[in-house]
Amino acid sequence: MGSNERLLIGYTYDRKADWMASGFDAEDCVDFYNDETIDAIAEALTALGYRVDRVGNARALISRLASYDREDSFHCPWDIVFNICAGRSGIAGREGHVPSILECYNIPFVLSDSSTFSLCLDKAKTKMVLEFSGIATAPFAVVHPGQTAEDAIQKSPHRPLLYRQLPLFVKPCTESTGKGIWKMSKITNWSQLNQVVQSLQYKFPGHDMLIEKFLNGREFTVGIVGTGENARVIFAMEIKYRLHETKADHDAAQPIASEDDADFYSFAIKSCVHWNEIVDLCNGSDQLATRAGELALRAYRCMGCRDVGRIDVRCDVLDPDLAQPHIMELNPLPGIQPGYSDLVKGAEFVGISYEALVGQIMDSALNRLNLVRNM
Repeated sequence: MGSNERLLIGYTYDRKADWMASGFDAEDCVDFYNDETIDAIAEALTALGYRVDRVGNARALISRLASYDREDSFHCPWDIVFNICAGRSGIAGREGHVPSILECYNIPFVLSDSSTFSLCLDKAKTKMVLEFSGIATAPFAVVHPGQTAEDAIQKSPHRPLLYRQLPLFVKPCTESTGKGIWKMSKITNWSQLNQVVQSLQYKFPGHDMLIEKFLNGREFTVGIVGTGENARVIFAMEIKYRLHETKADHDAAQPIASEDDADFYSFAIKSCVHWNEIVDLCNGSDQLATRAGELALRAYRCMGCRDVGRIDVRCDVLDPDLAQPHIMELNPLPGIQPGYSDLVKGAEFVGISYEALVGQIMDSALNRLNLVRNM
């Protein structure tokens, strides 16, 4: 890069239309982006003063890098790569495909490294690390392929807590965007447990399943920008389920009548065109929201997340004097679809525009990498 040239960003992404043209269905491609979102990110980067070179998915990246690789030299034209590839093959490692390739070539990139992506995508291993680090997360057990739910609970160090009181909650360990989370995921009767686990094992072969205590308190999703000690909470957005706004703790053990009736973020709700008729989002500003943000920031730093992330937090009970926030999941590759993704909506609540959000992510990466931004 010349001393007066603007930074050139290599832009990697999974285009939904390409994967669907290859034979994958809509559910398989839920983590991938439509053209409008891909364009919106490129336009934001351009408006911020960067040059953008659209690369595409991991295979396109490999082809490009091969063309730059010669026996006597390797020349990559990009100053940094903006990567939003979710990956398709593999179980826990798929989000780390592009970062692994870039690490191999020593090419700087935005967002977390391959190990953080792979670890955070595995919800069970994430909970193990958080628990070891003294960060609150619900008691849990892991059901391996071929194992029964009963056997998994018997072997869990949390066995007494899991047996103490229903409800429990079951979901795949290594899925995202709510896949595998249905109305039946909330276990309100012991007779349901093995049936639900077996159904998920059939739909997601080779995947571990997570059984955990259902947390009946308030729910927040926390947006974080930055890295290490420079990381900061930009919002703690509360998620309220309209049909359960007046719920009490005793409602926790009530079965869910329909997908729209869920008091948790199911795949059906996330996929629903009219999600805003089921879920109410608002900026959290009270003491409990602050505590949720503080816990999320601890978890973000603990897991080595970089530049941006979104962390799901839920409290164990509704009583504000007794409620304790717990980490549910970390997402170091949060959705960034304009007008839809929780990261974008939460940022809007606190006055951060889409372009400004992308700018804050880039500023974090450049600061972390000691790269100079020329305009």
